[in-house]
Amino acid sequence: MPTKHTSVRIRTPARLHFSLIDLNGELGRIDGGIGISLAKPNWLITISKSSSWSFPMEIEERLRIIQDNMKLTQKFHIEIESNLPKHVGLGSQTQLSLALTNAFSILETRQHTIPELAQFACRGGTSGIGVAAYENGGFILDGGHTCQEKPDFLPSHYSNAKSAVVINRFEVPADWYFVVTIPAFGEGKSGLEEVEIFKKYCPIPSSEVEKLSRIILMQMLPSIIEDDIEDFGRGLTSIQKIGFKRIENQLQDKFINSLQDFYLASGAAGTGLSSFGPATFGLIRTKAAAQDLLGKTEKFLDKHNISGTVFYSAVNNTGAEINIF
Repeated sequence: MPTKHTSVRIRTPARLHFSLIDLNGELGRIDGGIGISLAKPNWLITISKSSSWSFPMEIEERLRIIQDNMKLTQKFHIEIESNLPKHVGLGSQTQLSLALTNAFSILETRQHTIPELAQFACRGGTSGIGVAAYENGGFILDGGHTCQEKPDFLPSHYSNAKSAVVINRFEVPADWYFVVTIPAFGEGKSGLEEVEIFKKYCPIPSSEVEKLSRIILMQMLPSIIEDDIEDFGRGLTSIQKIGFKRIENQLQDKFINSLQDFYLASGAAGTGLSSFGPATFGLIRTKAAAQDLLGKTEKFLDKHNISGTVFYSAVNNTGAEINIF
């Protein structure tokens, strides 16, 4: 029997990608990663059944890929109330893709898991953080892919691998906040440029992978459980100079390093670059402290004649918000 539902409204989280873990592969797996789901900013999208297709042109490329892979039988009207900026380190395209595929699946009464929807959209083939952030939120640790499934070092958009396996997720304390700065340097690395970076710098030496893994396992994960923001922040800051994250930081404008130093000098427990940036964040406890750090950050940008966007957000511990009507 056809569904009576005619519309789906979805509010996605954003995500911060802290680091890929193993771009060496000697143990037979590659990728792996850690990151968190942000409460804001969001894609807020309403998708309704329609007699003809209508949608904003900004999502045309994503929509074409999804249409081809899902083989949709109906037509839809797509309205976007708010969006995530593209290619700045917030996981915009994964969140958009999952919102679209999820809504289409619901309105066509299909039974797909979130990882299956990610495959329709060609997302999650390197990092599983964005997919898991959409599904359940929180802090996510994913275990990457076997080298048989994915023999090459590639970014998600160019990988045919299924969404990375989630090893564990943790709820993040409600009073941990991230102050995020997106300097107006243009979009971060993406597309074929990103592919070439993976080819040039991988494999990463096993010694760096081992050091990074120890920090994650013996410092960052216990610190979340014990609500130790200072120790978590120290781990977060230290991994900026290890493994593939070291490469991602080296490829940034020099201002990004200055911004990270500023965050630490201004009271942040930890700092880092999300994915290929330019989104750069400082971790701090309490909303009041986040508001104060945001104000200081805006003054810091003005002092250096850098334009950009600054915002703060708590962690989303629940995943996407979906309303069906």
